[in-house]
Amino acid sequence: MRLALLTNRVPDYRVATFLALKRRVEHLTIILSEPSVAPGLDDSGIEIRVAPSLRIPAARRHDTGYLERYEIHVPYGVVAELRRARPDCVFAVEFGIRTAWAAWFRRSAGTPLVIHADLSAHTERGRGRIRPLFRRALLRHADAILTNGASGTDYLCSLGVDHQRVSLLPYATDVQRFGPVRREPADGTVLRILYVGRLVELKGLEPWLAALGAVLEQQPAIRVRVTVAGDGDRRAALEQMPHPPNLALSFLGAVPYEALPRVYADADAFVMPSLGDTWGLVVNEAMASGLPVLGSEQTQAVLELVREGIDGWRFDAGDPASVRAAIERCLSVPIARWRSMGDNAREAAMTVSPEYVASALLAGCQRAMASRGGSG
Repeated sequence: MRLALLTNRVPDYRVATFLALKRRVEHLTIILSEPSVAPGLDDSGIEIRVAPSLRIPAARRHDTGYLERYEIHVPYGVVAELRRARPDCVFAVEFGIRTAWAAWFRRSAGTPLVIHADLSAHTERGRGRIRPLFRRALLRHADAILTNGASGTDYLCSLGVDHQRVSLLPYATDVQRFGPVRREPADGTVLRILYVGRLVELKGLEPWLAALGAVLEQQPAIRVRVTVAGDGDRRAALEQMPHPPNLALSFLGAVPYEALPRVYADADAFVMPSLGDTWGLVVNEAMASGLPVLGSEQTQAVLELVREGIDGWRFDAGDPASVRAAIERCLSVPIARWRSMGDNAREAAMTVSPEYVASALLAGCQRAMASRGGSG
């Protein structure tokens, strides 16, 4: 199979999945909207092309209150690059203008199209009336449809898609890079909690830290250290947040991807308090590192991977009582259970390997080709 994959860019954490995919196809062409390619693909045999594209800054206030900043990509050179690639199947990531060009190419060239709807029911709330109409039109041109998890499936079904047409395609990390570390709390009395990600309103770290501080004020015998790896426009506000004496905060700034395993190794648990994430790959990384996860149900990776009381704790980021109750459950876990919960987390993360995701992606392409009378 000659496969063309359309996406914005190739970050570090996607390299392992694309390498696994390359081993399963005759030829893989990745057509990007911006010239950003992570190391590791140079000598892989994957053909990288960049389609001319406009990038328009945008922002919207989600109907639950948080501000989301993003870019709208208008890749006007997609069709020309697809014609050069001559694929047997096109796989379009996300669900916008890039996919619309792929649908046009499908109609003109007869090439099967797979749409990967990188979204969740929560992230799509309050998007207005035009976007659902546009997406319903796009879905009529899809020969196969994949999405991140059950929440994404629910959204697609709300657009009139038959549940049986949707297959799951989660995001994967290089689980071998993030190996398990046998750990105990640093001195037996301090619980080390780690956050990795952007320091922006969307990630929900400020309200979560406020809730943690309120819980610790009532439990002065418990000591917690929260380490924050990442940067963003909320860093100064986070550093200035008041907190009780039994809560220590440290900020590492942006950490290179290759250095992250050492950061995960110096923690006992991981927090993902996002107010809305279509996936949240740091959850995979933390669990692969053997960390139980304290995560919001607005993060699709938490919904798909984290099991309450087995390898982590779940909460509704929009409900302060739920956030506080999850923190209290986390802090009440005996030290003896941390290792077994970490082992459970590692086991769950290992099921979502780059090889697994590459196979699921390829299976979607094969279904698309079969529906059009082709073969892979």
